[in-house]
Amino acid sequence: MTRSRFRSRAARVLTTAGLLFALAGPSVAPAAAADPVILRVGTTQDLDSLNPYATLLVVGYESFQLSYNLLVDFGPDLEPVPGFADKWERAADGHSWTFHIRDGMKWSDGQPATSEDACFSWQLAIDSIAENGSGSLGAGYIDPGLADAGVTKVACPDPTTMIATTDDASDRVLQTYLPIIPKHVWSKETFSTIGDATFAAPLVGTGPYQAVEWQTGQFIRFQRNPNYWGTQGYADEVDIVIYKTTDSMVQALKAGELDYAHGVNADQLNALKSDPNIKTVAGAANGWTQMAFNTYGTGTDKTIAGGGPSTTALKDAAFRDALGYAVDRQTLVDRVLGGYGDVGNTIVPPVLTSWHVEPTTPRTFNIDLAKQKLDAAGYKLDAAGKRLDKDNKPITLRMYMPDSDPNYPKAAQFIVDWYGQLGITVTTQVLDSATLGDKVLPPEAGDGYTADYDIELWGWTWSVDPSGELQIFKCDAIGSSSDSQYCDPAYDKLYDDQLAATST
Repeated sequence: MTRSRFRSRAARVLTTAGLLFALAGPSVAPAAAADPVILRVGTTQDLDSLNPYATLLVVGYESFQLSYNLLVDFGPDLEPVPGFADKWERAADGHSWTFHIRDGMKWSDGQPATSEDACFSWQLAIDSIAENGSGSLGAGYIDPGLADAGVTKVACPDPTTMIATTDDASDRVLQTYLPIIPKHVWSKETFSTIGDATFAAPLVGTGPYQAVEWQTGQFIRFQRNPNYWGTQGYADEVDIVIYKTTDSMVQALKAGELDYAHGVNADQLNALKSDPNIKTVAGAANGWTQMAFNTYGTGTDKTIAGGGPSTTALKDAAFRDALGYAVDRQTLVDRVLGGYGDVGNTIVPPVLTSWHVEPTTPRTFNIDLAKQKLDAAGYKLDAAGKRLDKDNKPITLRMYMPDSDPNYPKAAQFIVDWYGQLGITVTTQVLDSATLGDKVLPPEAGDGYTADYDIELWGWTWSVDPSGELQIFKCDAIGSSSDSQYCDPAYDKLYDDQLAATST
């Protein structure tokens, strides 16, 4: 959703996770009344920013969700529930919504929280979209939801009322992922500066906990917000502890140094099932892991000096289609994820049951068919068995992945072998998330970016509205949320058509 990576990518994670937390025992027994109750959560994803407009990562979204409220929050079944606003109603013509802001709500610093803060927060996105298009606010991950909802204007006639005008007749306005930030703290910032603003701890918010300390590569510490309008959490403090590896995180969990850890791999999850002091939970995630081919120039004929894809083959749909038959997704689920995952076959994941549709003609794993398709598309083998592109150059694809999960390099090993059987060499390199995020950005994101890669192996996590999954393949997502650099006006039209479709 920075660039643009969540649209809730928020961030990026491998989309199957073992969720672990320690049961009550000596290490997590209820604290004495005089002692603070501290919930310690383990992760291997280092925070990139406390600025909600700049973060690229799931841990960044987790941080701002603790510190801030959305105008309308999400319930346990992803339904709209009261957040900064406690109720709302739609006008009879369907083109405006009136939100009632909670009476007497306060920011964590004691200042009144009113509709003025909501209007300020939404106006930042409206101004950015009007000036630069969707996906232009900060990293570009959180404003597209407002653009998709067709919000054109907000007005706050009194401290408890916000009126949003929209040209969209759907209810997407209830699914926007914009945090409400305090105007009295950030009023000097504009839509063009807020993405670069320094959000230093302690943060001021209306969420249940506030970030009060952050040490890069070590921890983020949150304290209970005494002014929180909802039910207070049991813990006085929440510490997100950052580990270099899942092995060290699991050892900390077993030693009682953590109460909860997420993102462990399948082997670790299975091994921990026999520990009587640990409960294991595997849950479905709204997201997926992908191989994003760099197709920069598709639909635009643009090139990047010193960057872009290393071969023109990546811009050929026939070439990419053939490679799709050379990846055994079921093997990746079984061998890399230990069965804790679903085979990906559409952009919209199965967890979104209202929108997921199984394809009628999915690609299957078939190396021989992949070879036939490459031959038919004009990608022949040389005498040494190397696959040549149409410039008569051997094809070598550079694959990059983040260091946040050991499953990525495991999956890459299989892909290297499968593509090798096609005569295509694949080189792999693991980078930290921030470096990888910059590497896949093209010049449209700013000076110095060159999109110098061929394949990005990474994952996305999404919000409730599946438009987020669909949006990253639009032409105007290049330079923000796109990591494939794909552009096809016909696809853009289909996207716009689905936005205008009536909900059923």
